[in-house]
Amino acid sequence: MEKKILDLISSERRYRLVLYKILKFCETPRLASEVEGEVLSFPEMKTAIHSPNILLGWLEEAGGIERVVIEEKERWQTTDAGRKVAETEAPEKKLLELIAKEPAYSEVYTQVLKFCQTPRTRAEIEGLLEGNPVMEEPKVYPTFFIQGLEEVGGLEWVDKKWRTTEPAKGVLE
Repeated sequence: MEKKILDLISSERRYRLVLYKILKFCETPRLASEVEGEVLSFPEMKTAIHSPNILLGWLEEAGGIERVVIEEKERWQTTDAGRKVAETEAPEKKLLELIAKEPAYSEVYTQVLKFCQTPRTRAEIEGLLEGNPVMEEPKVYPTFFIQGLEEVGGLEWVDKKWRTTEPAKGVLE
């Protein structure tokens, strides 16, 4: 069951963090209206083409969440398999894995995260990294770090700027 959920998350990369957040939010049983309101508040949903109900359907079909009746009301709740996946997909864990996987760039990743605690444009991040010798051999562009950090949940795009996520701030402390 966990493999099916992980397959969903990896095949829907644009929604990876949203799906993770839904799994975490529904660890406590939630009314559909609560889940929808929470999901719509996620920065990632500002440019989404799928509704919260579609995402819930995907997770239900994959076995990550289920409908339960509590006090005569239907609610969404994360399954045991969904909890395990949420644990392995936690942004903090993914961020630490990224930094450990590429130790030559760990300082650059950390520098970008610290810099983006105040929301920054791509041009500002490029200015920060300009001339960094670590990025010369082999040639690496700032978008490599931005994309990598976004994919693991370290950066998010909000109001046309990149900002460090709350989980990433926790890793920096």
